Amino acid sequence: MRKRQVFMGVSVLLLFGLFLTACTAGDPRYTVQQPAGFWHGLWHGVISVVAFVISLFNGDVTVYEVHNTGAWYNLGFLLGVTSIWGGGSGATWKSAERRRRDEEWAEIGERLEEKILTEIKKWTEEEEHDEEWEEVEEKIVRKIKRKLKEWAEEE
Repeated sequence: MRKRQVFMGVSVLLLFGLFLTACTAGDPRYTVQQPAGFWHGLWHGVISVVAFVISLFNGDVTVYEVHNTGAWYNLGFLLGVTSIWGGGSGATWKSAERRRRDEEWAEIGERLEEKILTEIKKWTEEEEHDEEWEEVEEKIVRKIKRKLKEWAEEE
């Protein structure tokens, strides 16, 4: 049973590979008189990485069809590449995600700082409150802020 599943999987992959190679750029059916258009450009963009790998072993296969309609083929190719491989949207999402995470950590840091200051004030008010304690409180607050900032900036 297991051998049959492996055989079927390999067969499907081979058929899929044949299908892809039959539709790649560099096909002799595209000529100056009959250039590849928008839809072929879209397809060539979608399979561009696969076509590149195939082109390493087969000189007849190229990633981009040179006999094309120009701007329309180029538009289709770019849409195909970006729709499958993500284009720049992944970087934008990651940067937005990173910014959101940084904002969350900044908020957590502010809450933590506020809580620590509240606890320090409670602690200093339990003892006799004089100028010495105010100086100690200020030093503690400055040191905690500095240490928290150093800790937050560590990688």
